[in-house]
Amino acid sequence: MIKKLRLGVILVLCLAMFAGIAACGNGNGGDAPPPPPPPPADTPDDPPPPPPPADDPDSDVIVIEYYTYIAGTHGNAAIHAEMIDRFNALNEGVYRMDIIHIPQDDWDDFIKQRALIGELPTLVNHMHDVEWQMDFVAPNQLSYDLGPWLAENPHIKNLFLPVSVNFITQDDGRIPFLPKFVSNPVGLFYNSDVWTPSIPTRDMTWDQFVAEIGDDKLTFMTGENAWMTQLLFTAAIANSPGGVEWLNSHIGDRVTDYNHPAFIEGARKMQQLLMHNSIPETMLGATFAEAANSFYNNDTIMIFNGPWMFGSFREETGAENWGPDFHGRTVVADLFPGNFALELPAEIGLYWVAADAGDDQIRAALAYLEFFLSDDEMERHLIGSGGMSPGFTPGPGFWDKVAEDQILQHYMEALATNPTVVPRLDQITFDSIAQPDMPNLLPLLANGSMSPEEFAQALTDLAAEVVAAGGF
Repeated sequence: MIKKLRLGVILVLCLAMFAGIAACGNGNGGDAPPPPPPPPADTPDDPPPPPPPADDPDSDVIVIEYYTYIAGTHGNAAIHAEMIDRFNALNEGVYRMDIIHIPQDDWDDFIKQRALIGELPTLVNHMHDVEWQMDFVAPNQLSYDLGPWLAENPHIKNLFLPVSVNFITQDDGRIPFLPKFVSNPVGLFYNSDVWTPSIPTRDMTWDQFVAEIGDDKLTFMTGENAWMTQLLFTAAIANSPGGVEWLNSHIGDRVTDYNHPAFIEGARKMQQLLMHNSIPETMLGATFAEAANSFYNNDTIMIFNGPWMFGSFREETGAENWGPDFHGRTVVADLFPGNFALELPAEIGLYWVAADAGDDQIRAALAYLEFFLSDDEMERHLIGSGGMSPGFTPGPGFWDKVAEDQILQHYMEALATNPTVVPRLDQITFDSIAQPDMPNLLPLLANGSMSPEEFAQALTDLAAEVVAAGGF
């Protein structure tokens, strides 16, 4: 930013200029100065000097360079951009956030590299690597302590899930990250045009679920982190004796021994479905987009994902991906058999603020967080993606808006049944096992060349290698 010259400096320059003129004028002993020489012939007059630059209207605006992966082709990019536009409009002339897209696959590494060189962005979006944030960011106080701000805003602090607040609060009382304010458990979606269960899937036992599926196909994938496949795998473990306890026992930890009866039984259940209810040519090595395409074309009856997928089933936001006979309005949201939903509530929320961002940047970031957690934005979030937010009381028209959206209403009704929530499998495994090791082994389980016991032992061996290397 070009700084304006101080008045004193201008006066000094003016005095110096006048003194120089006076000295030149007295240089001939006081005689009258000679007349100025005539201008050269045929020489045009010099152009007038350019006018002084006008003041920049944004010169006093505090701008946050907002690095985020929720942009570009991300499923929530448009909704996210609209929210940032609302913040900018509300704070015009004071604060502004400029979105800078970082691909989601590069996000964690981008933040880690910026941390190592001391150039963290002011506002950091949710990261997958919880351990790095808890074991590096928090103890090294790289993030701004939100505790005093939350103490001054109890209406905001009361929004957060207590289990999340307890998880991230440090021994000295610091709150280095924004806690979670809403629980958005993962469940399933089925296409009622091609499959209609006799009862809601959440009310079925596992055996009933398998029987009602029959020979129909489910949406599986083994590419990337095998997302949809490992979600149903988690539900299979939860539906096995001792499975809930085994999953919950690894919250805040990582599995090192997969030779547990619940995991092996879950692998047996999954092997049965992978063998009989998958489409091998669309499962093997498939990315999320490739696998989802089979659901959008009625090749599969069911897909496993979270409520952020709602937009894919709404005509105004998802119809361009639908096959000719697919209708998003006939998709039903439900939970896994046994009334299980998948999530890790003891987790870091969506944002944290860099401690060394500077007073102006931190003030702008806190203004954004206050906006983000305002009543209007909370309602927009819940209507857009559903979820449970025990600390928030919606306005009188909230449930009317929910009723206008069939898939949202299905999801909210399912959550109202008080499901058992367990962590996803990828949240309790080492990162390298979640991707790529387990996805690479799943085809061997699917074609029967690896038994559930061998599958469990192979993962145990891989976990031992990670431990030996001292990594995650």
